[in-house]
Amino acid sequence: MNSVSFNFFSVNEVLNIAERKSVPLEPFALGVLKEMADSDGQINRFSLITQEADEMKFSLDLSSLDSLRFQEDHSQVRLGINNFTVATLVNLFGVVAEEAARRCMEQTGDKVRACISKIDLSRNMVSGKSLLWFKFIEGAEEASCGGLQTRVSLPILAQIEELKMDKTWVSSLGLKFACLLKKLKSLSLDFCPRVDSVLNPHVSSIPSLEALSIIGTTMSIGNEEMRNLAAKFPHLTSLEYSQKPSSSALPQKVLGITDPITLSTVIDPVLFECGHLTGRSEADQMGKCYSQCHSKVIGAFKPLLTRLEKIGDRWQVRLIDFKRRNLSGATFYHDRCGALFTSETVREIFDSFKSGESCQSGEELPLCPACIANPLTGMPVPMQLIKVYPEETPLSVDERSQSMATLYQQSEYIIC
Repeated sequence: MNSVSFNFFSVNEVLNIAERKSVPLEPFALGVLKEMADSDGQINRFSLITQEADEMKFSLDLSSLDSLRFQEDHSQVRLGINNFTVATLVNLFGVVAEEAARRCMEQTGDKVRACISKIDLSRNMVSGKSLLWFKFIEGAEEASCGGLQTRVSLPILAQIEELKMDKTWVSSLGLKFACLLKKLKSLSLDFCPRVDSVLNPHVSSIPSLEALSIIGTTMSIGNEEMRNLAAKFPHLTSLEYSQKPSSSALPQKVLGITDPITLSTVIDPVLFECGHLTGRSEADQMGKCYSQCHSKVIGAFKPLLTRLEKIGDRWQVRLIDFKRRNLSGATFYHDRCGALFTSETVREIFDSFKSGESCQSGEELPLCPACIANPLTGMPVPMQLIKVYPEETPLSVDERSQSMATLYQQSEYIIC
């Protein structure tokens, strides 16, 4: 296939396509469309990701739009309007993708198809009904999904490979027909307070899913959860989540770090004033930091982000920072939300704060982005960080809690 340069569509071009293809736009959807454009009227939120063989794949970014954001009006009416608007725009840009393929064929003579393979709806007041709203055609059977009328056209849903719905009103029930996303490889549901569990019976199995992120949700990860995740998503190779105690009161291992005293996975880790970490039992026995700095315990250490990743034929576990970076060099911890930050991430946040991009008048420190992202932590607070010294567990370690052949193994020792 001959490659062809892709220029962003302007608002006027999209409106012309909508008129030619008889795609109706309500005033609210029109307002969101205009908000998506830059100062030159170009919609760079709709962009070409890859162009391979006879296919063009596009990304549609509808995240953090003022017209769709969380506002004081949390009514179901407003949520319904937002959901309908998102569905309208997704359908519209599906038509725009087809227009891009047509233009490509005119330039190259090659037969080309186009699709939207990535959608980002994060940080908006929308729910699963924005994509997966449905009603049954009378007489059709639910199990086959053949009797559904969906708000977004089925051909568009069937081509989506990556979906981000972080900090939205999506719920477990709203994912009932996620099976319609037949090619979905990556799903992100971070900080969604209404996602109690992706293992809820309402959530359909997604056999194609490879990467799942559920950081900051109310879902706990324990014995049964790990076992069921492995069964429900058989091709999963990456899981990002928040380690939380199970319903039992037993001590809990926190994966990814090693206790310097026991030289095994740390159990109920606590943090000393000096930034060192050890298990609660060991700290109580010693009465002071093991490093002989005579500092006292200041509280429990509860890391917010953990990644389980399949490397080769084994699963490996590691703690990661707020921007999904591996920990390296200096590491900083915000005890209010449990987020870790590398020095690189801290530098980026403070540089942005000093430039005024995220500055609030009168603030001496930037607000913690992890607290802002997490609706469960309450009001955002300044980044008053503690330098910590977690002893990361080497990925080559033989201990089963850090390196596993299957996710089923995880359930055997996540609770000690």
